[in-house]
Amino acid sequence: HVLQEALLSNVIATTPTTCPGNSNAVTMNITWSGDAIGLPAPSLNYAWSPIPISSTSNSATYAPASTVTVTCSANTNCAELIQASNTISVISVPYISAGNDTTFCLGGTALLNPTVVGSYISSMWIGSNIANPFAQNTTATPSTSGYYWFRITDSAGCIVRDTLLVTVLEPVNQSLCLVTTDSVTGNHNVIIWEKPISYDNLDSFRIYREITLNNYQIIGTVHADSLSIFEDYSANPNTTNYRYKITARDTCNNEGNISPYHNTIHLQYLGFGNFQWTSYEIESMSNPVSSYNFYRDDLGNGNFQLIQVVPGSNNTYTDVNYSSYPNASYRVDVNWLSPVACTPTRTVLTSQSNIYSLLTVGTTEQQFVRATIN
Repeated sequence: HVLQEALLSNVIATTPTTCPGNSNAVTMNITWSGDAIGLPAPSLNYAWSPIPISSTSNSATYAPASTVTVTCSANTNCAELIQASNTISVISVPYISAGNDTTFCLGGTALLNPTVVGSYISSMWIGSNIANPFAQNTTATPSTSGYYWFRITDSAGCIVRDTLLVTVLEPVNQSLCLVTTDSVTGNHNVIIWEKPISYDNLDSFRIYREITLNNYQIIGTVHADSLSIFEDYSANPNTTNYRYKITARDTCNNEGNISPYHNTIHLQYLGFGNFQWTSYEIESMSNPVSSYNFYRDDLGNGNFQLIQVVPGSNNTYTDVNYSSYPNASYRVDVNWLSPVACTPTRTVLTSQSNIYSLLTVGTTEQQFVRATIN
């Protein structure tokens, strides 16, 4: 083994003068005493300071933001220390700030007004729906949230960048939990929904009811701070079934997509103990009902008892004992195929029909009932 002496060592930078943040490769070269006669260079252990982005033995990569002196230290197996340094000079560039992150409503306009200190030869904004990308001060009308990049190029060819986040407040697409009738009187409808978890820009909810075929009109508005329930006193559930939809409106007066309809249950009496009712429906969904519970209040005093469970595919029931209860009232409610995945501010887990009282039947049947009892 022949010992060699390091005659010369230096660190060479690919670009000794560079723009901030540009990648720059540096290499440590060593001239050995045995190079002239073809002796192999000794094995070395390399260490770079400051810590580079990456390094492989005698080569390293830096991307300095400001001027820096890099040093490479190499140790031979004989503990000989070899060091060399070089300075990477970073060009002074203009200061820029794209501006503060901004939030605005869907359909609104975001102002892009960056701050630039220093001279430059060109600028450009990068993002969606920018009025003039090559103007320093411009506007944008994005439809979704995202980042906007502002960059300038100075006379040395250095590119300086900064970003800002534009958040677009989009209206919530609200859905209903269920629709039902008032649990005490059964004489008006109740619409129930779950509020969004986060609704900083939510103003209110709009309730729609079908007036003519597929023609839904607003029948009420509930403020975002109120309970998530609407009572439709203008509807008479004893006469027909109703379909309801809902939307959410934000503070910019933008309205989300209208929800699928929910259809109420209308219980009808056909005479002589025969009942039928309309199905509970949710638009564009298969039957959500596992079964219907059929109740009778024998004395008409509000004490309903379950007398039959009917499959969700059926909509009729005959009370063969109806004549024994001339003052009875009846109603229907549902058992869902799947639990209601909703947490409204008023806990209602089922949908019930109107309440039908036999006291409202016609004179002929009342006479028949009385004759049957006598």
